[in-house]
Amino acid sequence: MSFHNPPADPLEYVAARYEGDAPSMVAAALKNGRTRLAVHPVVTARAQHDILYHEGLVRLLDPRGRVIPARFFVGSVEETALGRALDTAALRLGLAALRRYPTLVLSLNMSLRSMGDRHWRATLYAALDSAAIGHRLIFEVGTASSMTLPELLTDLMSVLRLRGVTFALDDFGTAPIDLPRLVASDFDLVKIHRQITAGITDAADQEVHTEVLIDIAEHLGMEVIAQGIETAEQARLLSRLGAQYLQGYSFGAPKLLSLGPPPSTCPV
Repeated sequence: MSFHNPPADPLEYVAARYEGDAPSMVAAALKNGRTRLAVHPVVTARAQHDILYHEGLVRLLDPRGRVIPARFFVGSVEETALGRALDTAALRLGLAALRRYPTLVLSLNMSLRSMGDRHWRATLYAALDSAAIGHRLIFEVGTASSMTLPELLTDLMSVLRLRGVTFALDDFGTAPIDLPRLVASDFDLVKIHRQITAGITDAADQEVHTEVLIDIAEHLGMEVIAQGIETAEQARLLSRLGAQYLQGYSFGAPKLLSLGPPPSTCPV
């Protein structure tokens, strides 16, 4: 790929070069170990300096060590074998972080297809057998993914909850709610998507939509995380509507975990 007017941001230029062949970029990064874990805090709504947990986000690096924006490759690989390999890499990074930082509580967003993969499961069970980290691990499953293999999800929840693992439903509200399946899945947490919270302070219908989602979750005994919080006004409104937890750039951007000597506490 060539550019007559390349992007001003050098990283955007590098990423755009790979955009047409994202699978090769992902495969090369995985093969050469160019992966890192970034973390993004989820805070309590009433005391926003108190962190409930951090969401773990896998990051790929280019050959010069620069982070490649996820938007350039996720959509191209998430439903493929490379997507499962990327999820397994994220799992390994997350499990290593939990062993390294004894106070870290971490969530990882996984597709159900990846969670059903035998290599993914072997990686997880080996880690859970070797260290008592299950009670600090949360798996986030997207709404669309949760509807594809409901029996697998139910089986995984029943097994992993015995090891202390928690489950969150991601992207809540972005698709029609299948109430019987939602009841049967029995998630511990739901995360209301940023596209719903983005306009909540300006549009009454968005506020009503959000309040209905929170009411459904509370009725089912699921705690609510509102994503995409960028202003104090959003935070106040969502707290008033009943969201117990908040996540967004208002509380900090994702940060790469340190690779230095292991500290006794989480470095973020």
